[in-house]
Amino acid sequence: MASSPLPTAAQVALNHLQKEHPYSAFTIGSFVNPNGDKVFIVKRKGIATSRKGYANIWLRASDKCVVGGAEAFAGRGEVLVTADGKVPSPTLSPRRSSAQAGTPSLLDNFFERAKGYNLDKDDPNFPFIIGGIVVVVAVALKVLVAFRSVLVLLPLYLVFKNTQPKDFDAKKELKRVLRKENLPDSHPDKPKGWLGKMATKAAASLAGEAMTAAGYKVRHDEFLGCIRIAMVELDLDGSTCMWIGCLNKWYFVRQMNAEETS
Repeated sequence: MASSPLPTAAQVALNHLQKEHPYSAFTIGSFVNPNGDKVFIVKRKGIATSRKGYANIWLRASDKCVVGGAEAFAGRGEVLVTADGKVPSPTLSPRRSSAQAGTPSLLDNFFERAKGYNLDKDDPNFPFIIGGIVVVVAVALKVLVAFRSVLVLLPLYLVFKNTQPKDFDAKKELKRVLRKENLPDSHPDKPKGWLGKMATKAAASLAGEAMTAAGYKVRHDEFLGCIRIAMVELDLDGSTCMWIGCLNKWYFVRQMNAEETS
């Protein structure tokens, strides 16, 4: 069976930390200090908990604190992790150089921190992490809502923008409706054949002139800043006809009698 790379006392301390505080991701690493000595250091989520390495790290039996010192179980040692899993000294920033922190390279720290990172409410940075997440989510939602609005309105704008109110000719559009041009080819009232179409066209021309001779009013409305709607109020019977403009063409929607428009 292969021996542990850590001294026995350090391994016992590590086992204790991982058992009692599994979400803090404690580890014990080693490096060679400037004097050429191999020393050990406790890390939480890949960040060193002290500014130097220790020749030995052990679990202090009297208070269950993990401590470091020159010789295991000799003296009180320097507290690295308290019994409740807190680090008494300020946590080093991962941006510090390896010479200042007494730790391996930043790249090593990055990969170690990336392994199974979990939020810990005891982490001194916990409120800042949660606050940052809230801000990022809020900004992302605002961007998403704005982007969805653009996705909805942009096609409408591109489809309807070219149809202008000045292009609407009330008499012309009314005669098209009377010629039943708005009906699909499969509709039974759609004129069939050349003779049927010519007869319907002649009748529509006369009816259109008669309907508009009594007077009419044209009103234009705009919806969502791009959808053009034309309304023609006929004085002859008080009815109102509605068209919607799209791709340089006006499409008949419906005719409403005086009771519906009042």
